This record gives sequence, structure tokens and C-alpha cells, in this order.
Amino acid sequence: MIFRANSQVWSEDGQEVGQIDRVVINPKSRAITHLVVRHGILFREDKLIPIEWAAAASDQQVRLGVTVRELEHVPSFDEADFAMIEDAEWEALSFPSGMALPMYGYPPTEDRRQTAGIGQHLPKQALDLKERARVISSDGAYVGSMVRLVVKKATEEATHLVIAQGLFFRVEKTIPIEWVNAVEADEIHLSVSTEQLKLVSIDPLE
Repeated sequence: MIFRANSQVWSEDGQEVGQIDRVVINPKSRAITHLVVRHGILFREDKLIPIEWAAAASDQQVRLGVTVRELEHVPSFDEADFAMIEDAEWEALSFPSGMALPMYGYPPTEDRRQTAGIGQHLPKQALDLKERARVISSDGAYVGSMVRLVVKKATEEATHLVIAQGLFFRVEKTIPIEWVNAVEADEIHLSVSTEQLKLVSIDPLE
């Protein structure tokens, strides 16, 4: 299905929900995961709609397979939780002309203090990650070193990794674990480019 910018979005029960504004893609698979629907008459806030709820799409409209009542419970779109895609990456995706602009999901940390240094008890999926491992972007550039993980207390699940950049003027950035494409020896390979990482905000000093 092709999701064109400004296409009208309709619910299963025939009510106009809003218009397609952007699409969210997985940086690793490049598959669309969500639709960002600009608010209309029914909702005061933009909505984040799972791609699975899209039943059909044409050049001018998108039909959802859920009712307005079900849409009331989907989360609102918060631009701070997403990262825009640079022009070069957008061209490489080869999306059709008129396609809604794509962005990467950038889920926020629940609590920045819930961090674990390497050597502490870590979640199973993070055992291969090593302290000071070199972090490599999708275009093959060295972008920093991993210093710690952010772990969700309730499930002990690693949600983000913190990387340090710079030698004399060190800064740290927190990126989602979903942006990790592969872990090889002492290197962590990301599925996002150097330019994309520049858009991630620097962590505030504690």
C-alpha cells in the first residue's frame, strides 16, 4: 500500500479521522510501522496508528480496519519521540513520489537514572555488548563508544544504549536498542547513518 501525504483517513465505521502526515519506519528493515494522522474534527491531537490497522489505501484516502471508538485509545503523536530522515537517506529508500515523509521511531527512556554499567547484572539480550565497544553507523563511520545501557526496572529489558562522543569535550547520546543492527567482536553496528545520529540531542549534564 502507498500512503500519500494529505490522504484522507477514514475509520471502519465511515467517519473521517484526519489526514496522513508522515509514516514511521523501522531503521533496520525499512518497513513502515505506523502512520501519523494529522488531527481532524474527531480528535484534537495527531494520532499514531499501527500499520496493521490500515485495511486499504489509494491515492486520495486510507481506510482503517478499526472504529473511531478503538482509535480513542491509540497514543498521540509526540514529535520528540521521532527523528526525521535526511534527504540522502530518503532518496535511498526509493519511496514513490508523493509518499508521506518517513521518520524513525525514537522511544524515550522512562527514567534516565535506570542505567547499568558494563560488568553489572545485565539483561540476557545485552550480554554480547562490551564496555567501550566501538559504535559504527550504517555508513561505516565510527560515531562513539558505548558506556552504559538504560534498563527498564520492571522487566530488566535493555531499551537504550548510551554512547560517548569526543575526546577532550566528551558528550553522551542515548539511542534506542532497536537501532542496533549487529554486534561483532568489539563493535556495535547501527542501522542509522552518521547524519541521522547528529539529529539526536545531547544528553544533559548531570
